[in-house]
Amino acid sequence: MARKKLGRELHVVFDTNPLYTVVASDLVSNEVSQIIRKNAQHIDLTIHWYIPEIVVEERKFQMRQRAAELVPSLIKVEKLLGHNLNITEDILESRVNDGVSRSLQDLKIKTIKLDTRSVDWEKIIENSVKRQPPFERGDKEKGFRDAMAGESFFQLASQLPNSPTRCILAFVTEDKLLTEFVRSRLNSTNGSNGRILSGLEEVKNLINTLVSEVDELFVSEFREKAGAMFFTGSDNKEALYYKEKIYDRIKSDFASELKILPEDAESMESEGITIGQAQFVKKQAQRVFWATRINFSFKAYRREQRNDEQRQSSLVIPSVLSKAEPGTLLTNWFREQEKVHVASGKMIFQVNWSTVVGQHRKLTSAKIESIDFVDANWAKV
Repeated sequence: MARKKLGRELHVVFDTNPLYTVVASDLVSNEVSQIIRKNAQHIDLTIHWYIPEIVVEERKFQMRQRAAELVPSLIKVEKLLGHNLNITEDILESRVNDGVSRSLQDLKIKTIKLDTRSVDWEKIIENSVKRQPPFERGDKEKGFRDAMAGESFFQLASQLPNSPTRCILAFVTEDKLLTEFVRSRLNSTNGSNGRILSGLEEVKNLINTLVSEVDELFVSEFREKAGAMFFTGSDNKEALYYKEKIYDRIKSDFASELKILPEDAESMESEGITIGQAQFVKKQAQRVFWATRINFSFKAYRREQRNDEQRQSSLVIPSVLSKAEPGTLLTNWFREQEKVHVASGKMIFQVNWSTVVGQHRKLTSAKIESIDFVDANWAKV
């Protein structure tokens, strides 16, 4: 059975002003394109992008105007070349339409077709006459296109789940009156999962916030994968622990910390190292941050002055061991008697690292962020 995809859905609807660019060939600005492309593969957040049809038509009008501004320059080029390029208004309109279609398809932007039968036209007329938002106050009535963009947004909202744990709906506009109009309707409809964003920075901030929120299911699924990526045993030299030479880096960067002795100790001997489980720290966009602790275990010793009984036995034992191989058993016996185990402990280090959650729920692009010395814990024996 296929695993159910984690995360929520974000539906983003653009008004005209955040899309605007002076480039005649582009439906949306370069920044909007970058935002859409960059956020196309989130593992725990599916983003849908929308432009109301009336906004698309407004952008086409703006693009045709911009293209028309280029015609005088083309006429000059024709005179220079002595050749008629035959650029007509019909050709410009056709090319604008083709460019819009390509942009929508390439960026996977959906258009919202307004169902005019569902619009409360009496309310629209009343707002227009009384100059209520999104209509501007003044001698000339202005705001019809904004009203239709707002209506398109709410028709989409009526088709989506009204639960912030499943779905977030955002309307992006820089127009204050349109913002006021949409906000007044949000309070009575999609107030819990609806958002009004005043610009592209707020779009990026909302996305970063949503993809940084993780649940226990996410952590439990990827924690085991992260642990295997960091260390799976001495046989796997492709693990991050070996590839980044973590042991050597700790020995080199923390040489002084590794010499910290407990009270009354004069020396210590290594008892090996242990590598803990990967601990989830945070998630920023597609990069997940982990912390793995490494414990260096030691036994600490001191040399003690032997008492009279030990001195007497030391005079007897050499005679008993006189037939032993020189420099072996006798030497070892003296060493063991002189060294006293006074404490056991560990030096704790933390490796802070991160990885990317990619397609097919795989962890890739692992890198070390930092290695920190945490503490030295000793227990007397």
